[in-house]
Amino acid sequence: MSNTKIKSDKYFVNICLLTVLIFFFNSSVLFANEHKSPNVIPISTASFPPFKFRDQDTGKIIGFDTEIITEVFKSMNITPKITMLPFIRADRKTRAGEYAAYYTFTKNVDREKHYHFSDPISSVQDLLFFKKSTNISWSRYSDLSQYKLGYSEKYNYDKKFLDAIKNKFPVLRENNEKHLLNLLVNNRVDMIICEASVCSYLIKKNPIKFKNVVSFKKPIGVPEPRAFYIGFSKKWPESKKLRDDFNIALKNYVSKSSKPRKSIFEKYGAPCPRVLFSECM
Repeated sequence: MSNTKIKSDKYFVNICLLTVLIFFFNSSVLFANEHKSPNVIPISTASFPPFKFRDQDTGKIIGFDTEIITEVFKSMNITPKITMLPFIRADRKTRAGEYAAYYTFTKNVDREKHYHFSDPISSVQDLLFFKKSTNISWSRYSDLSQYKLGYSEKYNYDKKFLDAIKNKFPVLRENNEKHLLNLLVNNRVDMIICEASVCSYLIKKNPIKFKNVVSFKKPIGVPEPRAFYIGFSKKWPESKKLRDDFNIALKNYVSKSSKPRKSIFEKYGAPCPRVLFSECM
């Protein structure tokens, strides 16, 4: 066999192999495009049970806000990669565009300079909690002046309310709200002020210990629940469009006949305010 014939055969084999490789490569690309995994975007948050917190057993970030935003992103073919940080650091990094968004918090003038805010995800509201056996009633803050109040120094409560209460017991601990509930059931204080969902969740988790603790429906401070939002960083590419798409997906999600947001709130013992969410009617 001549060298020319051998070279020709090798050339033919190489061409065939190259053709096969190109075919399989193109097929793989087409398959990947047709079955591509969801986009992953980085999201920051800070611990605030039961809105968002880390499960002590699994290490997974859970909470009713976490469940809601995860389901909404999932419907958009997006997987949120959630990082939990102290709030100040999470806020700073998200404003700088290191994260696409931060969840969840209230609006204010400063934040609106740096974030595109979604439609409301959940809400916060400060209530007074007390023991059923305590005969407390009030219509004005001055009606409560004789009672001993437990409250957290971490939060800014209505100044008029705090000024009206002469006998106050401030607390500054990692698990402030649970400590306050313990003070209440042990008769160290007559009443405590607590965010509605936070203390309702703790009571639901500890039904025997806190079974006699109830709350006034009348709120302290702002009369209506304050909305909690996810904020999309203005430094993140196309963040306004991402926010708009999220709002469409959120509306579709909460409008389901199964009322998923209401069900998630109930799962965590959190209130579902009718004034903000029509599905709570």
